[in-house]
Amino acid sequence: MASDNFRENLQPYCIAVEGFPADTNESQVRLVFTNCLKAESIAAGAQIQRTKWLMLFHDGAEVGALLKSGRIPLPNGVLEISPCVPCDIPTSWEKVDLQEKEEEEEKTEQLGMIKVTEISPKTTEDTLTDFFENRKRTGGGEIDEMDFRKESATAIITFKDPAVVKRVLQKLPFLLDKKQIKVELFVPESCNSGAMGKDSSEEETSDKEETKPSCTIEVRGMKETTSIDTIELYFESKKAAGKPFDIVKLDDSEREEGVIYITYETEDVVRAVVEREHKLEGVKLEVKQYIPPPPPKPRPLYPDKVLIKGKNPDTTQDGLENFLELKANVTPTHYLPGEEEDTVLVTFEKPPDFEKLELACKKKALDKHFLKVFRVPVSNCILVKGAGDKTSLMSTLLELYFENTRRSGGSDVTEVKDQGDGSYLVYFKDHTVIDGVCGRSHTVDNHTLDVKLYHELIRDSGEDGPKFKVPDVLVITDLDPRKIQFVQYSQPNKDGIEKQLTAQHTKIIWPEKLADPVKLVCLLTKDVKDCRNLAKAWTQTARKSLDMFLDVLLVFKHQILQDAWDGVMAQLKNMNISHPDDVVVALETVRFEIFVMGHKKFATELSQSLEKIIGEIADELDRKKKQVKETTSLMKHHQCKLSC
Repeated sequence: MASDNFRENLQPYCIAVEGFPADTNESQVRLVFTNCLKAESIAAGAQIQRTKWLMLFHDGAEVGALLKSGRIPLPNGVLEISPCVPCDIPTSWEKVDLQEKEEEEEKTEQLGMIKVTEISPKTTEDTLTDFFENRKRTGGGEIDEMDFRKESATAIITFKDPAVVKRVLQKLPFLLDKKQIKVELFVPESCNSGAMGKDSSEEETSDKEETKPSCTIEVRGMKETTSIDTIELYFESKKAAGKPFDIVKLDDSEREEGVIYITYETEDVVRAVVEREHKLEGVKLEVKQYIPPPPPKPRPLYPDKVLIKGKNPDTTQDGLENFLELKANVTPTHYLPGEEEDTVLVTFEKPPDFEKLELACKKKALDKHFLKVFRVPVSNCILVKGAGDKTSLMSTLLELYFENTRRSGGSDVTEVKDQGDGSYLVYFKDHTVIDGVCGRSHTVDNHTLDVKLYHELIRDSGEDGPKFKVPDVLVITDLDPRKIQFVQYSQPNKDGIEKQLTAQHTKIIWPEKLADPVKLVCLLTKDVKDCRNLAKAWTQTARKSLDMFLDVLLVFKHQILQDAWDGVMAQLKNMNISHPDDVVVALETVRFEIFVMGHKKFATELSQSLEKIIGEIADELDRKKKQVKETTSLMKHHQCKLSC
């Protein structure tokens, strides 16, 4: 009964998430929630089916927000979020203390930091210091450090005595320089050691957990022609359990393998269903309680490596080294930059005190940036290059090769990812084979492979960090060719658009013929600050910059009568175009067309003048034709009289 009570108590703090790969571990699940959804109060996680996890949170409001969203889009699929079924909650969670979050908040108070916002423009750093060191007025005390940012009207204040924070917060609200300021507890964005993986004690706890029964049954043996509706109606009827029970969920994702999973509200219903024999459409069904497999054993953590995020791009390696050595009392020996400019993987000469380093990075900023520190799971992945020309079988060949222990030193491969640039990522079930694999030479299909350890967290394997990849040339075929023609004829406009694109690290290749496409070439290099983030947005940024320039141009087309062409040309030659750099006229003599192209004001004025000329010449032609017609008619009349 106690177990039932604890499950009911935990249900409001728990969600079910479906759609994870079967070999996902808890560390990876936590990463999805902390990185993609900024979830901050995860208490525990448990795999209850091959692709389904339960997640327990300290904060019920966070659960409500996640249930409202319903889905988590990921690069390779979508996770479905649903309410938790109480009987799925593992027995081991009975010991989870949701009050731990409050203890964590008490720990953050020990940092001795507050954030002050909405500061008056008149307030100076000295004024702010005096204000918060005045115990009588604010409950404050001696300030250890202040990060005052005038432009954003904010300040981060660290007190020497962490106990001051509680006194300050109890004295709210505050008025300073005739303006009410906002003061709150400040917790630098950071993640605990469990965010990137578990420590050894957590692993031991996980290993000792027993696999528990679930509220789900496994059904096999149904006909291929039996519909899902028929199956659902049967297992909700009294035939299934002796009386009707609603199905919480029916999972037919493995129907092709001949199995369907059905979840009920309680384990009692499951027992009642399993104890009975079942026949559907003349076929006997095999029904048993689904026992989820034990979660995969989490990878251990590197004792001497940490992942640093949030680094100021202007921070030098020497500056980072001095900061880390001072805070961890251990000398960093190697730095591996990540794909993101603010990320670096640091290796120390001996294992640092992680908790001490994490707390120090929370309390002290480096170049006005608070570093976020992560533990790093041992890699189970290699990067493979040099496999030769890409073929549809290459991923399969690599999988077979690296699963051959005798040839490669590898073992079971869980996935091979084609990177699209001739390289592949190979993931092993057992991370311990990596060193042996990387220590060998490898030949596949007469190609010598380049094999290196791959660090998933920074997306690289090399000694110098991830290689910068320049975006492909952007070929644009949907532009108005006449606008491009105008820019090519107007040197000031051509210079202007080229200058504008250069500022976006872009070179334009002008078309040689009217029908040719425009090409944009990326000029980014690895030496450009924040090059990787700029490269990600380059295609969109370059195209937008070009479109903004062309959108202010107009093109007018005038169709001329063949008889009027010479007259219009004569008038056009005598026209005075006051702003030749802002408007251009193009002629199509074969089709008797005139195009007026340029900036709105000048193109519109010239087009209207040309339209007037075309109209006058057309009227003159009509008048002459009418006159000729009348003269001819009169001559015929006189000829008729003479003949009479």
